[in-house]
Amino acid sequence: MTNISRQFAWIVAVASLAPGVCGCGSSGGAPPPPDPTAGTVSGSVKGTTWDKLSNAHWIGKPATGSPPVILFLFEAPVKCSDIVNVNWDKTATGSRQILEVALKESAVRTYQIMTDAFAAYLFNDYNPDAFSGTVTIKTANPSMNIAGSFDLDFLGDKLMGTFDAKYCGDGVEP
Repeated sequence: MTNISRQFAWIVAVASLAPGVCGCGSSGGAPPPPDPTAGTVSGSVKGTTWDKLSNAHWIGKPATGSPPVILFLFEAPVKCSDIVNVNWDKTATGSRQILEVALKESAVRTYQIMTDAFAAYLFNDYNPDAFSGTVTIKTANPSMNIAGSFDLDFLGDKLMGTFDAKYCGDGVEP
């Protein structure tokens, strides 16, 4: 279970105790080329600069207890077929940066981190969660794509940018 899954499960459990609180591609072969429509990213986390977004996927199979909408933004190109098995994050990307964004829903609006959105930075063994910021959904096309922007704070480190996450129906959480 990812950090986001654990956080969301915990928040759901607390909220239930205190009401009012609050199409994959084929496998194999070389990685796809970067998607020029994937979006942008800028900033750094723990001294590691991130300035290139190769592609982004919206997974169709979040884990039980996870938020229903989960996006993965990749520094290195990753095919949908590379993220259909548990622990794909250990094999599909090598030592490249990933941003996991989880949302309460796919409605067009702005989501607040730690309220109705969560974000985790995944790079090697360093996987901090964002502690503040926003994720804005500008378009949501069911079973096609979700596009928007993000502005995230990781205890003083920042990542910001735009995304157009293509739907990956068989995609799972790592």
